Amino acid sequence: MNFCKSKKGITLIALVIAIILALILLTVSIRLAISGNLFNYAKQAKIETENALNNDKELASKFDNDEYVSSFLYEQRNFTVSSSQTQGSNLWSNTVTINVDFEDQPELTLDQKKAIAAFLVDVPSYDSLSLIKPAAMTDEEFSDSIIELFKKFVDYSNIGKIENLGIKVASIQTPYGQTVYTTNISDPVKCTLHENGNYTFKIKSGGTTKNETITVSNIRTAANSAPYSVKVNFLQVDGYDRNILYATDNNTNFNTLTSETVITCNSKIKFKFDGEKPSGTESHSIHYVEKDDNYYSYYNDDNYFEWPYSLRCGYIYNGVFFYSAHDSNYISSKYFILNAILSNPSYTNLLTSAPPRIYSFTDEIFAKYYDENSSYIHNIVNAKIVGNNINYPADMVSKYPEFSIGNDSVLVWRESGPEESPIYTLNVAHDMSLAIYREGWD
Repeated sequence: MNFCKSKKGITLIALVIAIILALILLTVSIRLAISGNLFNYAKQAKIETENALNNDKELASKFDNDEYVSSFLYEQRNFTVSSSQTQGSNLWSNTVTINVDFEDQPELTLDQKKAIAAFLVDVPSYDSLSLIKPAAMTDEEFSDSIIELFKKFVDYSNIGKIENLGIKVASIQTPYGQTVYTTNISDPVKCTLHENGNYTFKIKSGGTTKNETITVSNIRTAANSAPYSVKVNFLQVDGYDRNILYATDNNTNFNTLTSETVITCNSKIKFKFDGEKPSGTESHSIHYVEKDDNYYSYYNDDNYFEWPYSLRCGYIYNGVFFYSAHDSNYISSKYFILNAILSNPSYTNLLTSAPPRIYSFTDEIFAKYYDENSSYIHNIVNAKIVGNNINYPADMVSKYPEFSIGNDSVLVWRESGPEESPIYTLNVAHDMSLAIYREGWD
């Protein structure tokens, strides 16, 4: 009995002591938390965690397969990055090539090639392609040719789907702030720089990020005052023979513009057409763009013709509009172009010279505006062929800014115009590099 009472007394005392110690520790912890700003750190950590999750959700929204998302976002990738640049001295621009080599990438199977070909041409399955496959080609030869033709036009809005097809994707952030993409089936990324300096390209694939820093030191020094130098790339992509003439400042003697001409002037350059006044329905126009940061964000000097083809994408619109309106088998603009190439291989230049997003742009224009406002499509198709500039809708300009770069139809000469060629005057206040495109139609 005395033993039991003694045991109860010891237990009660121990409990009281434990409570007192706990209160002391709690008081000390609260003081430390307040003085050490622990609560604010916890709030900040919560905010940063939520932001990271939101970023992952935003990126994950590009993927179809949820199970694949974590693999693509965080998987460590084995790839090497190499680069090269234009050699020489006193250059007007330097084109940097970024090559991403995915290591241990297995060869694509025939089934993968067929699925990739269907994806690139925007058809539901390879069955749609097999209907137009030339009899002399095997499925593998046909798939390989489609991949080679359309690899430039991959739609990167759903990277998870692309990777599920067996394609490895790497994003590259350029010094212009643009994000471009390359894959194990794509050509290297090219970016033209027009000033000396150190430039960093950020390459990311899966959870692996690498930086490639390029030093450019062979760009010419621009003049700070007159006389100024203007380098002109003269482009024409049609069969009409019509030279462009130029004169500087107050000179009245005009010279012939060649494919690459450097013009020296104090304040202005005048351009006009050569030859006699157009007759009948023949017409000519001039378009130009200054090759500045805005231009080089989307185009490079290794493919001069991407810009005029984007400016004159009405030729693609015209075919797509006619085909979609008159053929019940129409599926997509790329399917239309593939059909055209199979019937006439000369149409291949519509792919080799076209800008990467032209077919996504075309399909979206038609999807948004064909049914509700077909007259708008008619107008824009005609305008982008006959040299009248009609603005694209604001939402499309915002999403596809590269198709509104440049000065459209600054000079037009038709049968209804003056007897002598009109003149366009370009004011010059600094050294510049221009692309001038002469277009003719009948």
